[in-house]
Amino acid sequence: MGLYEHCLRTFGYLACPKRLSAVDRTLIEDFANDRLKLGAAPATVNRDLRHLRAALRWAKRRGLVGDAPDFHGIFVKEPRRKPTIIPEEDFAAILKTLKSPSLKLKHRPAAWWRIFLYLAYYLGLRRGELLSLTWADVDLTNLEIRVVAATSKGRRERTVPISKDLALIVEPWRKESNASASEEVLPWPEDNYRQLYDDWHAIQKEAGIPDDKHYLPKNCRSTCASALIASNVPTVVVKDFLGHATVTTTENYYINTKPALRAAANARNILPE
Repeated sequence: MGLYEHCLRTFGYLACPKRLSAVDRTLIEDFANDRLKLGAAPATVNRDLRHLRAALRWAKRRGLVGDAPDFHGIFVKEPRRKPTIIPEEDFAAILKTLKSPSLKLKHRPAAWWRIFLYLAYYLGLRRGELLSLTWADVDLTNLEIRVVAATSKGRRERTVPISKDLALIVEPWRKESNASASEEVLPWPEDNYRQLYDDWHAIQKEAGIPDDKHYLPKNCRSTCASALIASNVPTVVVKDFLGHATVTTTENYYINTKPALRAAANARNILPE
């Protein structure tokens, strides 16, 4: 809810609509342009536009406005960036840091972070999907994790298989938690996710990763996709593994082809002269 409130307050400050029914396409376009002029990144502007669109559609359903403006063509074109990949050596350093007695965490213990990172790095689960998992969704006998529709970005339920090794890592956490089936695997007691990054940056700093090269939790997801592709897993399977609606999304935003290209080059045997 924090981002929605921030977006609506920003819109009210810049667009200054006198009444809700005055919010039309022109006002929204001007708002997007003003945000860009003030230095907001295209991705940030598009995030605000998505939240504004959702709010206006809600207002229409409630009968507060006769119709919601058409947002087609208003979204800002974002430069396509290559996904950030967390190298295995950096991930190993982060895991090792979680065992360090000098590591100071404010919000969640190191054991909590260990499970969060293993599931994110090897299953490519989104932050919201991870923090919404309950023990009822985790089947360590059949080696499956169920991502319910309400927590998935695409509002689609999916089942993600897990390896035996990963199950062996999760099982002690389950016993230690002594939680019921309805309780979260990774309880998060804060009102929002901002505090999560305090601990996350502290972990990376302790691991020796330079401040200007700190990773984001979502980089675990792109790393997972890249590793699957490099292992010759078909893109359509990677799509289902990540929970994307189309293969295009997988190809455009999450796949780093460099490892696969290197594997392809190594597969070309040189003929003897």
